[in-house]
Amino acid sequence: LSDLRHQLQYPDVAADVSTVLERLAPMEREVADQEGRWFLARVLPYRTSEDFIAGAVLTLVDITARKHAEQALAESEERVRMVIDAAREHAIISMDLDRRITGWNPGAEHMFRRREEDVVGTASDFIFTAEERADGVPEAEAATALAQGRACDERWHVRADGELLVRLTRAEDAPPVPPLDQVTAR
Repeated sequence: LSDLRHQLQYPDVAADVSTVLERLAPMEREVADQEGRWFLARVLPYRTSEDFIAGAVLTLVDITARKHAEQALAESEERVRMVIDAAREHAIISMDLDRRITGWNPGAEHMFRRREEDVVGTASDFIFTAEERADGVPEAEAATALAQGRACDERWHVRADGELLVRLTRAEDAPPVPPLDQVTAR
């Protein structure tokens, strides 16, 4: 294989073949060619019908479309992250199925006065009042989010200091929200 003429950017092909022949286990690697196409290079030991290892087999599968899709997805995710990070007037909080916080934008930091690194990975129930927690509101809101893909609410939420409460509203019928410095505790 080291004498094979190709345009792949795969300088380790001979080393990979040696490793496969030594370990008798297949190896896969994503490699590009000089024209920007991508391939999944798979090296396997070649076993004869007499159960003798007679060399290695190199197969190449064109994965260019997949690599382009991965790149487009990464760019799209970066654009969404930038929009969410720029939304400083709105708290955008994402959670997993166990109601643990997985995302906390700068708007949430401002509104709740809690830093992202302090809340990601923790249970989200702390943003609800004690009464709402006792009434099962966090669980009900999580069920709504699971069924409808989101859960916008209209209720009071607790800030980090426990004193000041913030009222959040549904986007589809939200009345004007007073500035945060005019919102008072119940």
